[in-house]
Amino acid sequence: GYSFSHHVGNIDISRRLNEQFHLAFGSEFRVETYEIMAGDQASYTGDGAQSFPGTDPKNAILANRYSFGGYLDLAYDVTKNFLLNGTARLEQYSDFGNAFVWKLSSRYKLDEDQVVFRSSVSTGFRAPSLQQINLQGVQTTFTNGTLENQGIFNNNSTQVKQLGGAKLKAERSINFTAGIGFNPIPNFSVTLDYYNIR
Repeated sequence: GYSFSHHVGNIDISRRLNEQFHLAFGSEFRVETYEIMAGDQASYTGDGAQSFPGTDPKNAILANRYSFGGYLDLAYDVTKNFLLNGTARLEQYSDFGNAFVWKLSSRYKLDEDQVVFRSSVSTGFRAPSLQQINLQGVQTTFTNGTLENQGIFNNNSTQVKQLGGAKLKAERSINFTAGIGFNPIPNFSVTLDYYNIR
C-alpha cells in the first residue's frame, strides 16, 4: 500500500504599531513522510496477482522531508485610502536547500470604498512532492500474447540515472496581478482581475 503523512506547526504574531504601521511575523515547521509498503509475498512471487502485483520489497520505500521557515510582513497606510504591503519569507528544506520568496502589494480606494484598485508582484517556490520524486512500481501487461512486466522508476533510481534522467527541480515563479473592484450599491459588487505567472 501507500501512506503519506503531513504534520505542520506554526505560530503567527501580528500587532498594529500605530495608526499607519502594522507588523506581522511568524514561523512554520513541517514534516512529511511518504511510504510505499511491500505486499504479502504471495502477491508478487510466482504468478502473483494479475495485472497489478503486490509491491516487491525492492520497490518499497520510506522517504522523509522537513522544512522550517519564517516570514516578516509590514503594512503601511500611506493615507486613509492608500495601502502598501511587503512580505518576505525564508524557508529551509532538508532536500532542496534554502528558498527566499517575497511579495509587494498595494491597494487604493476611491469614492468611500466603492472603487478599489489593487496590484501585487511576488515570487514563488514549490519543491516537488515526495510522491513525485519517489513513486515506483511494477505492472504486468499482456502484449502480443505474452505477459510482460513494466515499471515506473523513481527519480532517484539507478534505472533513471542510466537513462540520463535528471533530478527533479523546484518550481520557481514570478507573479504579477492587478485588479479593480466595484461596489456601486449595497449587497452588489463586481471584480475584474488579471494574473500573469511565469
